[in-house]
Amino acid sequence: MKRKVTYVISLILIYNFIFPLRLSLIPGSAYIILLPIILIFILRWNRGGVSFKTSDHPIKLLALSNITFVALFFFATFSIVLSQSNDFVVFKVLFVFLFTILISFILAYEVCLSDVKFSLEPKVIFERIAIISLIISVSVLLEVFFPIMKDIFNTVIAKSSNINFDSGFRASGLASSGGAAQSFGMSLCFIIILIGLRTLNLSFRSSSFFYVSAFLTLGAVFFVGRSGFIFCLLATLIFLIEILLVSQLKVKLATLLGLLISFSATVTAIEYLDPEILNFFTTYSLELFNNFITTGEFKSKSTSHLSSMYFLPEAHHYIFGGGFYSAPLHGYLLPDPGVMKVLLAFGILGFLFFYLFAGYYLLSFWMVINKVTPRKSMLSAFAVFIFIVYEFKEPGLYQNYSFRLAMLLLFYLQFFLIFKSKKQCQTPKHLDDTQCFE
Repeated sequence: MKRKVTYVISLILIYNFIFPLRLSLIPGSAYIILLPIILIFILRWNRGGVSFKTSDHPIKLLALSNITFVALFFFATFSIVLSQSNDFVVFKVLFVFLFTILISFILAYEVCLSDVKFSLEPKVIFERIAIISLIISVSVLLEVFFPIMKDIFNTVIAKSSNINFDSGFRASGLASSGGAAQSFGMSLCFIIILIGLRTLNLSFRSSSFFYVSAFLTLGAVFFVGRSGFIFCLLATLIFLIEILLVSQLKVKLATLLGLLISFSATVTAIEYLDPEILNFFTTYSLELFNNFITTGEFKSKSTSHLSSMYFLPEAHHYIFGGGFYSAPLHGYLLPDPGVMKVLLAFGILGFLFFYLFAGYYLLSFWMVINKVTPRKSMLSAFAVFIFIVYEFKEPGLYQNYSFRLAMLLLFYLQFFLIFKSKKQCQTPKHLDDTQCFE
């Protein structure tokens, strides 16, 4: 019973951390729910219940995060003073960046410690992500198929996004913002679910649940944003290629049967969808493909607009930054891509400093997934790839739902390897193992 209660609590905390719910009637609700877990960690630390070595990967990552924060804070301050700017939003972004990493560290530590105590395997974190993805996807689909749910969600949840959910068709479900950021977050959930299906030793029951979660996520992300939907389609293609090339015959047949069932369910669901809404999404979400078929060019209004946001600033702004993040200065356009925002907020030195750090944690993310899973898959590399691609569209490597998910999963898996090693060293057969005394 205690194990089940602990599991449910951890699930609620992780969901709210990845897709924070800002309730309209409770200001700061998204952060209040995290206070108990922070307090538990602090008390554990004060009692000597938390011990690390400086060589532990989570400590290295946490230290590099703090160094990166301090360096970027300095570069931003210098750029703002030099440009005589009053755009201080960048400091809020930096503190959110640091806060996200600290909470990821604490939450991952507490959840992983609990899981190891109950002798749970790494697949439990993949299972949680599948459940979280299922929850957010079902809420999105409810909003699309039952308009009254959209009114309920908008009344209960404080929405913060550049998407007008009241007048448009796009959905966000049980999340406080939507559009590209949410679709990217859901696409990473989708890819992690597929990684679990490809690399973990799952029972028939577990794999069936993972397939259901993946199918509903793919269907829901179609109504959230184009970028995430395209990432999901590409991930599905990689998944199917690996299944057909590597897996046993019974797995291939089961996958093909699942595709047939999914296709039938999709056709049935479309019949219940408002034709006006369906027309909007086929012209919007599939705009890239429609334009490719009609004009031979793989582009949309968004990609055309995005290309205008890339420019080479003047030499001194290139070196020292333009001193702005959210309010354009010096006659420049305000760019959406993360790479341009970082360059104009911190200058070229800050740009290099940050993306070296981002490269480190993305490489760590890829390596730790491959280390804890019994089999390997190209999907783990694809998860890293989409972060790089998305950064050229919007910030995703230092803010966004996916950043929270990636940092939490990275810390969790790193802690799992540490706790597993310590647990093995406590058994008699490892008493003489020199690795236990390093």
